[in-house]
Amino acid sequence: MRSKAPLSAIEQVIMLLIFALAAAVCLRGLAWADSTSKHNRNCDLAMAEVQSAAAILQNNGGDLAAAAEIMGGRADEQRWAIHYNEQWEQTDGAGAFILSVRFRPTPPLMSSARITVTGDDELLAELTVSWQEVTADEG
Repeated sequence: MRSKAPLSAIEQVIMLLIFALAAAVCLRGLAWADSTSKHNRNCDLAMAEVQSAAAILQNNGGDLAAAAEIMGGRADEQRWAIHYNEQWEQTDGAGAFILSVRFRPTPPLMSSARITVTGDDELLAELTVSWQEVTADEG
């Protein structure tokens, strides 16, 4: 009568390989979920910053220097930029996140600006904001 021990050992090795393969697939899925979660968190933060910048810009009548004084960053006559490094999660450890505001051409008595947040050479959030210009006779 033959021993069934070698057959049992082979069966256990095959089961161990199947479990190892399943664990590898699960770990890869968890790593993808973590990366996606960080990206979505960054997009949410970016949209919140864009909305805040839009509200500040509208309330200050498009004055970039006043908006930069309230929210931070650097402004000149045509551009306002804020660099973020610490509060957002880097997915691959590279680059900073940048909020930038640039004026857009508009009809008379209107102003418009495009507000974007980019990170790792990827557009995370974008919003176009417009407001009516106040003329001297309106006060």
